[in-house]
Amino acid sequence: MKNWIVKIVSTIIVAANIILVGYAQQAWTTQISPDNSSEMATKLIKTQDGGFLTVLYGVDVVVNTPQNITYNKIAIVKLDNGGDTVFYKKINIKDSTRVHINDFIEIPTGELLLNGSVTTVTSNDTTKGTLLVKTTNMGDTLWTKINYNHLGTGSSGYNIIGFTNKFWRVEGIANNNMFIYEYDYGGNLLNINYTDTFLSSGPNIHKDINDSVIVRGVWKGEGFLYKKMDVLFNKFYGAYYPYYSPAAYQTLSVSSSGDIALHSHTQGNTSLYIINNQFDSIVLQPYSEYEITWGSGTDQWGTNICPTSDGGYAMIGDTWNALVNNIYLIKTDAWGNKQFAEMYWSVTTHNIDVVEANDGGFVMLNSGTGYWNGNGAGIWIVKTDANGIIGLDENQFLKNEVLLYPNPAKDKVTIKLTQSSDIEVIVYSIAGEQVLSKKVLNGSNFQINLEQLPKGMYLVQLKMKDTFITKKLIKY
Repeated sequence: MKNWIVKIVSTIIVAANIILVGYAQQAWTTQISPDNSSEMATKLIKTQDGGFLTVLYGVDVVVNTPQNITYNKIAIVKLDNGGDTVFYKKINIKDSTRVHINDFIEIPTGELLLNGSVTTVTSNDTTKGTLLVKTTNMGDTLWTKINYNHLGTGSSGYNIIGFTNKFWRVEGIANNNMFIYEYDYGGNLLNINYTDTFLSSGPNIHKDINDSVIVRGVWKGEGFLYKKMDVLFNKFYGAYYPYYSPAAYQTLSVSSSGDIALHSHTQGNTSLYIINNQFDSIVLQPYSEYEITWGSGTDQWGTNICPTSDGGYAMIGDTWNALVNNIYLIKTDAWGNKQFAEMYWSVTTHNIDVVEANDGGFVMLNSGTGYWNGNGAGIWIVKTDANGIIGLDENQFLKNEVLLYPNPAKDKVTIKLTQSSDIEVIVYSIAGEQVLSKKVLNGSNFQINLEQLPKGMYLVQLKMKDTFITKKLIKY
């Protein structure tokens, strides 16, 4: 286990009673990549044994300045249902190669299939090709297949779905022709759906009930459509909704009844469309149903959705204002009616994926700003209880670079830093108005007088060199 893999567990207590769903629920947070890394992840799955697995890329990056390229490895990380690390396996796909993992699945035997692209630089050429990797259920490589330029320069493997004894994946060139390829689990090509050609974004293929497939894409000659296919590429049921766009509805979820929930990704428009399994009826839940308001100038962006065991859905996303970035979780019923919404004042700023745990809690994959530029809080896997509660002692996940105590506070609050620093403290009302400020030289433990402030919630922003930290404070 790496020394930067951090796990904290708390038993969820509400009104002094332990919540029981067959057994006591636990919330936990596990950091799976270090702070300030450039590692990235795109997906989280619940494995057949009830654990949780993701694939990191951008691992052990080496910068080749003369060639203007970065090389990297990938890593498969699995946690058990209590948040403990089962394994962390690094894979070097190919020397002097940049690797990007777009999707992965667990196949019926418990083995893993990873899908993506590689870019290799030689003394004569830069080539890009599709990548398939099959591993054991413990992340050990069984085989790797790289196919350079078989669809033209820049070809890549996009998303992937599995059946009993075969799988489909989307292959092609971004903003060019794409097709659905069919393979057996030995990596042998069985078929190519040349009948249907897809352009620009997509297609995205999603597993439906009864082994049918939902295909979302820009179909050549037809435009942007949602269609269903059977396992032989036969199409049935299709729909075009003029208020959809390829960019706006990139994630969908299929309930146990076959209803399809389309989740909006557009900024400031976290809406949900519930469609029956024949695409001939629709329910719209507007942005107002899911809007999270926690201060002046807040905005939000939906990022993913999953079905829940009660027939409803769990949606995640990012929310922010001018002062701070947070993440959220929303639970709905089968018709998209909001049952609860939780926002987390976390060290992470981007919510990537969500699955439901076997005990009814929710497990989220999220990251700090390192997801984009390598200077944030790393990547975390976070479990809540069935009500979206993380727990009061998850201090390393909930913004904790600075301690504020007591909190809630009456007249004074103590600010404690892990090391001395020149610091400027600015206190804002929840409406974003500055109400107090103080500068401290070489301080690590000092007090702020709150006597002149009315009761309520405040945001305390601390500026240290180039670092900004924001904490929530309640005065009573």
